[in-house]
Amino acid sequence: MKKTIGILVCFLLVVISIPVTKSTLENNLTNNNSEPILEVSINPGFYVYSLGFNIYNVGNAIAHNVTFSSIYFTGKILYNSRPFFIIEELQPGQTAFSRTYSFIGLGLFTVNITVTCDEGCIATDSKNGIALGVFYYIP
Repeated sequence: MKKTIGILVCFLLVVISIPVTKSTLENNLTNNNSEPILEVSINPGFYVYSLGFNIYNVGNAIAHNVTFSSIYFTGKILYNSRPFFIIEELQPGQTAFSRTYSFIGLGLFTVNITVTCDEGCIATDSKNGIALGVFYYIP
C-alpha cells in the first residue's frame, strides 16, 4: 500500500511540474500587443520548376505588403534571386501560399527563404533537398 501511495505522489508531482503552454497564435491573439508576427514554412514534397511555401500571420494585427525578400541556395543551383511581392494584407490567423521563381539544380542543396512586411517583421525558414534538373524533393 505504501508503495502505491509513493508512486501516486511521485506521479502527481511530475504532472504538476509540467508547464501548460499555449500556442504562439493563441498567446498573440489574447495578448494586448497589436502587431503582426510572421512565420514561414517551406513545404516538403516533390516539385517541378519551383518550391512552395506558406506564410502565417500569428500576430494580432494585419501584416501589410508581405514580400519574399530573399532566397539563398547552397549547392549546385542556378537561380534568379530577385525579390518579389506576395500579398498586400495578411490578416491575423491567415495563411498565404506562394512559390519561388524557377531554378535548375543537380544534387543536394539547402534553401533559405526570408519573408518581410512593412511593419518590420522578418520570418526565415531553411530546408535541405535534392535537385535533378527542374525536379526537386524536399523531405
